[in-house]
Amino acid sequence: MSVRLQNLWRVRAQWLAPFFLVILAAIPRFIALENLPPDALNQDEAVDLYDAYSILRTGRDHRGNFLPLHLAAFSDVRDNRTPLFTYASVPAAALFGLRPLAVRVVSAATGVATVLLVYAIALRLFKDRRAALAAGVFLALSPWHIFLSRAGFEPITVPFFLALGTWFFLHALDGNRRAWYGAAIAFAVGMYAYAPVKVAIPLWMFFLLAAFRNEIRVHRLPIFRAAFLFLLMVAPFAVDHILHWEAVQGRYNEVSVFTYGKPWPLYFLANYASHFSAVFTNPRSLSLAEAIGFIFGIVALITARRESQMARRLLFGWLVIAPLPAAMTSISPHTLRSAAILPAFAIVEAIGFLFALRMARALPRRIVVPAFAALLFLIAARDANFYVSSGFPFTISTFHARGYQSMSAFLREHGAAYRRIVVITDREKYSYLQPYIFFLVYLQYDPKIFHDGPVQRIYDELGWQHVTSFGRFMFCDLPRCLERTEATLFIAPRAIAENVPNSRIVFSNAYLSAFTVGAVALTATGEPAD
Repeated sequence: MSVRLQNLWRVRAQWLAPFFLVILAAIPRFIALENLPPDALNQDEAVDLYDAYSILRTGRDHRGNFLPLHLAAFSDVRDNRTPLFTYASVPAAALFGLRPLAVRVVSAATGVATVLLVYAIALRLFKDRRAALAAGVFLALSPWHIFLSRAGFEPITVPFFLALGTWFFLHALDGNRRAWYGAAIAFAVGMYAYAPVKVAIPLWMFFLLAAFRNEIRVHRLPIFRAAFLFLLMVAPFAVDHILHWEAVQGRYNEVSVFTYGKPWPLYFLANYASHFSAVFTNPRSLSLAEAIGFIFGIVALITARRESQMARRLLFGWLVIAPLPAAMTSISPHTLRSAAILPAFAIVEAIGFLFALRMARALPRRIVVPAFAALLFLIAARDANFYVSSGFPFTISTFHARGYQSMSAFLREHGAAYRRIVVITDREKYSYLQPYIFFLVYLQYDPKIFHDGPVQRIYDELGWQHVTSFGRFMFCDLPRCLERTEATLFIAPRAIAENVPNSRIVFSNAYLSAFTVGAVALTATGEPAD
């Protein structure tokens, strides 16, 4: 083979692994993305989608705030959503409109990109394409990461920006001066991504500068410039936080370890430790195959040769720092708040996999084959039933949101017959439920009309706001809103609707029913449900 052909083959081989990882990662993240689960959006997806659509159409979020740096969403004193994911969804909203795909495709694409970044980081750390490919495969097939990649909200951005900034940092250590600015930009943009990164990114940056202080001494001038760029980009976010401190801290104050009356140091330590105990006990965190790879990976890093010191420092630092923000809140490990640890898990698992293969080659086949068969059995026994029965990671929690899409289709066709549409809620049982946002999305309600109101909101005892009316819609509990009015259509969960005296159901789906009370509606609105 000529030198030219050898070089061409080498170049193609370099791109073959990333291409394979893109395909492997894209299949579970994009397949049936809009239809799993059917007829449902998660409530957080719905508000992100409508905010993106509202910004696209009016330059304001759905509450009427002009290009906000934090999104009030469901409360101007409690909710504190970071803006990056919503703004990133604006182009998708322009392309797909008010469809679940508009927010989910952003998550799926971010998830695939993160797989490539983990491959690139592992390749830089170990100079071994097998290790890099294994790291990419572990993240591509990670149930936890697949779940985050299919849900249309912010947490998927956390591992992406941490990995992107780290990749630039490693390139900067190799002498690429421009990479310092890339790292600064990646970490600064990441600060706008999701609430926990406001802690994770500064801690991670401090760790990188401290752990690699000997390597970065020759880069002082570009580091100072990059630091100034980082501060300049983060300044608007910081000023917004100072001006609206109570609002942006509202959600954290609700879930903080300091608010539960427990000895917070012990609470924090228990939460922190749970991230690693979950390796063995929680299939939502790691499958058994990942857990075994992680254990071998820790052993491999501890016993690694001197030339692997950089990888050992970086990965152990990542594993130590990533759980800290989530450990400061009430539920740990948290599928969303703990996402920063995912790239480190994948790389450690890959090293553990290769380490276990090397050990297996040194053992007799009569030992390796039965051990491998027993391992497959354990993986199937522990994980298969959970993943099949729960639908994880291909479905998200939408049980309280189902039925609104088909109900909205009914209203588009027959809703003009009614002067008022009353949605019966049960805030005592579902205090977090915000049904108005589903009607805004599925009815493709004009954001400008919603802004111009009137929109009535009330606060609950925790500070969350609930829309009680907009346009022809009212939202209230059954005893307070049930009236015998001919031009009123009631919408309620089926179990409630079927037990309302003197009612006539005019439409039902598997979750909700539309009915009238008393006299028949002024005009025909469809056939009674079977």
